[in-house]
Amino acid sequence: MDPYTEQLLTLLSIVDHPTDENIGKALFFDCFGIDALDIADFLKSIRKEEKTIRDLVKELPTNSEINESIEKLFELHKYSHNHSFFDTFEKTLKETGLLESILKSERSRVIIEEIQTLYERAKTLESREESITLDSFLSYITKAREYNALQLHTKETKEEKVILSTVHGVKGLEYDVVFVTGLEDKRWGGKRKPEYFYLPELKALKVGEEGNIKEDERRLLYVAITRARKKAILSYPRSNSEGRKYLPSQFLDELGLSENKGPEVSTYIDQERFSPSRKLLDKDLVEFLFRKQGLNPTAVNKYLACPWEYFFLTLMRLPQPPNRSAVFGTAVHKTLQEFFDERTKKNDLSITEVLALMEREIKSSHLEALDKEKLIKRGNEFLPGFIEEGRKRWQRESETERYIKQPLETTNGNLLLSGKLDKIDRDEGSEGLIVTDFKTGEPKSRNNIEGETKDSNGDYKRQLVFYSLLLELNGEKMKEGIIDFVKPNKSGKYKHERFSISKEERAELKNQIERISSEILSMEFTQKGCDKKDCEWCRLANLLL
Repeated sequence: MDPYTEQLLTLLSIVDHPTDENIGKALFFDCFGIDALDIADFLKSIRKEEKTIRDLVKELPTNSEINESIEKLFELHKYSHNHSFFDTFEKTLKETGLLESILKSERSRVIIEEIQTLYERAKTLESREESITLDSFLSYITKAREYNALQLHTKETKEEKVILSTVHGVKGLEYDVVFVTGLEDKRWGGKRKPEYFYLPELKALKVGEEGNIKEDERRLLYVAITRARKKAILSYPRSNSEGRKYLPSQFLDELGLSENKGPEVSTYIDQERFSPSRKLLDKDLVEFLFRKQGLNPTAVNKYLACPWEYFFLTLMRLPQPPNRSAVFGTAVHKTLQEFFDERTKKNDLSITEVLALMEREIKSSHLEALDKEKLIKRGNEFLPGFIEEGRKRWQRESETERYIKQPLETTNGNLLLSGKLDKIDRDEGSEGLIVTDFKTGEPKSRNNIEGETKDSNGDYKRQLVFYSLLLELNGEKMKEGIIDFVKPNKSGKYKHERFSISKEERAELKNQIERISSEILSMEFTQKGCDKKDCEWCRLANLLL
């Protein structure tokens, strides 16, 4: 386990139960930025005056680093009494400054993956029990340590295994030792001229004028070599099974690597002098994750709102506490899905049954009991009216929650697009589909949905355009898109707006996706931000830059 992950567990144990011993250790964590000599003097005063940390800190200047750090820990302790484990986990990670320290580390990617694993373990624990507390989570950690069951190794850090892969398959990954085999002439590069070539981190070398294919091979070899943390071993066979001799790839000579004796020629590169420090902004990692995940409507909207929020939450998946609005939206969507599925089977659920479904979904979430009660009450207030109003206009048979995944051809290669459509109806008399997207937030005007008002970003309309494009790529046609608000407006009326998506709107979205793709793959997005003041994601980005 990484030391930073251990620090997080220590901080959580302090938040759960502050003791002088644990606080004394934590003061040395670099996230607090306290001079070690100042800490030593402070701890010496505790022993000398026989006072507790809590008592002695009151005598320090309120603006001293030690005072502020200890007060922060006690504030978090108090906070944990009235908030969920997940809220406390996220707040501790951010407000102690630990997340900032991690982002400055050369190991930031691996550390965040370990912390993500811890967070997912907590979710699994809560799914087995009614709720999880900070104390029960820490008890689990202690027990897991006792039985040597706390393995947090990521794909890049698993031990005692040999991974066989193509170079393309390991983009964005890391290993202590990497073997690159078969580096003979013609397989890696053709006949060569005695020139040098350029690797991004070896800036003194020259590049001979050659075609794109050879340059791509050079870059691919660079990717292979830089997957190694400590050592990259490059080899080629002297001859084939028929005795025909092989020549080494020109790339080995261009790297200045000499031959070793033996049946197979091999040499190695020490990564301490060769590889760049790979942080979260490793270009290969960003490309690997982006091509793997692709884009969905939420990702597009998030990127357009703030590229850094997209980077941290969508690409890197920083742990986030359950959001009450998101939990409510998920519960309502699942309830409506079951309602429509039963309706298609000619089984109309009663309002009582519908509300019971919604209550079940909310109670299975990771929220505190009081928050769950509030959401259940909110749903009880307007879901019955929405169902009754909708029965008059909804078709009897509908398809729900259809997940579509299709590649889109761009100048940067094929890009994976995906989306989940809430409800699909077939228009009578035509081949077109009617797609409905349910919204659980405040009802919006048509102009707001289309992005025609000052406070609108057009996210809702863009989502429908995305679905239209996705269906087109899937060989289908969307005749109409509907935004259906579950909550009534101030007049008590339930609103829904219908839109026909034009060819021009799909073309415009394609251009946006093309631009987003280029900015991410070229890392141009690192020079962008959002217009929001005090954006926490833009602030975190400054640490990476």
